[in-house]
Formats: sequence, structure tokens, C-alpha cells
Amino acid sequence: MSNIEEDFNQLQSRSRPEIEPWLAQRFPDGATVQWWCAVFESVETSVSRFRGITPEQLLNCFERGSYLIELAVERNEILPTIGSYWLLRLADSTAHFDFAAGELPEPVTPDGAAKWALARMPLTRQEAKQYADRRAAEFAEADEVFYASLGVTDPEFEPIRQDTLLLQEVERVLTALSWIRGRVSDMNVRAEVDAWLDAGSSFQ
Repeated sequence: MSNIEEDFNQLQSRSRPEIEPWLAQRFPDGATVQWWCAVFESVETSVSRFRGITPEQLLNCFERGSYLIELAVERNEILPTIGSYWLLRLADSTAHFDFAAGELPEPVTPDGAAKWALARMPLTRQEAKQYADRRAAEFAEADEVFYASLGVTDPEFEPIRQDTLLLQEVERVLTALSWIRGRVSDMNVRAEVDAWLDAGSSFQ
């Protein structure tokens, strides 16, 4: 059994009040983003429609998954946008099941996940559009060094600017929002999702 499987089993076997003390002992300096994402991948596997578990077990997996995502954000160990991305992935996976209204934990319903993500966008739509326009203009005028510098850490290159990083985080969330857009039932939330997706279509 791998370390992440062992850790995931530990997280599943503990009550909510026991999880944070376990994390403090397991990771005195805080868990890494990579570790959390591996946990979320295990959560996603646990709710696979091919596992053949009972509806009660399935709901428990969704509940535990949403709790862990929110906890990781609260502990400042992952960015809110990463939390949004994983919540939206879980919400997307619920389409494979026939749950009655009110059965699913709110954060992993399409409406709940969309609300959570929209409330944690790191930029306004206007800011995102401005940054995207700036990036497009720079790409249009760029030479090979500019393109290379976007993905390398060599000291001769300047680090990626904060506005570029924020725009990339927005784009991460928009990708996941597009998966659940058609299942968002609250018209106000749907309108906000559509406004963001429309804005995002101009970022290319």
C-alpha cells in the first residue's frame, strides 16, 4: 500500500474532530499541495460509479471529500481556486448517480460548488479581461525568449508575473465550471456562471 493510500485510509477512518490533530502530527510544517491533490484524486476514485458501494457509503464519501477540500483551503495549504476546481470535479461526478433532492452535501451539488467557486474568484471579470488583453498583446509582440520564460525557472528569466498567475487560476476554475454549467438550477447562479464563461471565451 502506498503512503497516500495509507493516509487516505487514515482520513476516512477518523471523525471530523480527529482529522486536524492527525494532520498536525503527520505534517508538522503543513501538508503540500501535491499531497492534498493526491488525496482529492483518491476521493474522486472513491465515488466512482464502478465501485458498487451503497448509496449511504457514497454519500459519506462525497461528504468527507467536500470537507477535506474546504479544510485544505481553510488551512491555507491549497489555493481557493484549487479547492474550487476539485469541488467542481466532485459536483460533476454526481451526474452519474440518481440522488434525491437534498441528499447530497451542498458543496458538491452543481449549485453549491458553483457558488463556492464564484465567491472565491481571485479576480473580478473586468480584471481578468484586462489581464487577458495584456497577455494577448504581449504574446503578439513576443520573441522566443518571452515564450520560454513562461514555463521555466532559470535565473536568467524573470519569474511569472502575479497577474499571469492569477489569470491562470481563473482559467483553471472556468474549465471546471463549464463541466457543471448545464446542471446549475439557480438562475442567478447560472447567469453568473454564464457571465464568467462568456468572459473566459475571450481570454484565448
